Amino acid sequence: MNGKDYKEGCTMNGKTYKDGEAVPTKDPCENCTCNNGDVDCDFTACAPPPCDVSYTPAAKCCPVCRTDCVRNGKTYKDGESVPDDNPCATCKCAKGVVKCGYKDCTPLTCAALYKPKGECCAKCKEGCEKNGQKYEHGQPVPDRDPCKTCRCLNGEVKCDTISCPKLACYDTYKPAGRCCPRCKESCTRDGKTYEHGKPVPDADPCRNWTCDNGRVKCDIVVCPILNCYVTVPQPGKCCPICKECE
Repeated sequence: MNGKDYKEGCTMNGKTYKDGEAVPTKDPCENCTCNNGDVDCDFTACAPPPCDVSYTPAAKCCPVCRTDCVRNGKTYKDGESVPDDNPCATCKCAKGVVKCGYKDCTPLTCAALYKPKGECCAKCKEGCEKNGQKYEHGQPVPDRDPCKTCRCLNGEVKCDTISCPKLACYDTYKPAGRCCPRCKESCTRDGKTYEHGKPVPDADPCRNWTCDNGRVKCDIVVCPILNCYVTVPQPGKCCPICKECE
């Protein structure tokens, strides 16, 4: 190397650096040195960090492993519990990663459930409420429909519908507050009441009226055939009789 080719120092960004002196740059991975009046640079090759979560510190070239965790703007140390919106989750910071385990709830056999605020698992509703009135589990619950029988079961009002039997009668009535109709045992005719099975009088002697489960039933009288040529009626009776020869 002759004296004419040798340059003493380097100038960069208005600043002079001696030969062999490091020349700073904005890139932390760029390594520059003043060499015979020129700035020679090479770049640092970063090895992948042995972790899942890494970050590059300010003014550093290569990333490093993150041991803390950041969630919702808050930093948690490695091994520290991390709160979660899910009440069934238990979370911890594990080397920069928030890892969560989830609680399994026991299946419930009740019909009505509720979930207390801030708790993971649901609970059975033991009591019931209807029309502002509270009822305990197993307690009967009144209903406006007389054909329904209701009961409080695990927080839910359950109802069964009553099946009414078929009645072997013609006329029925439904008592107030009752579900099923009943047979009318007595009959009313012309303002008079007749018990079941009792005859009901009529002006026509050829008709036999009877009170049958609340309904007046009629049977027509069948007159026998007479072995005579001339017949005469009987007062107050349906069938005639033979006229005797004079």
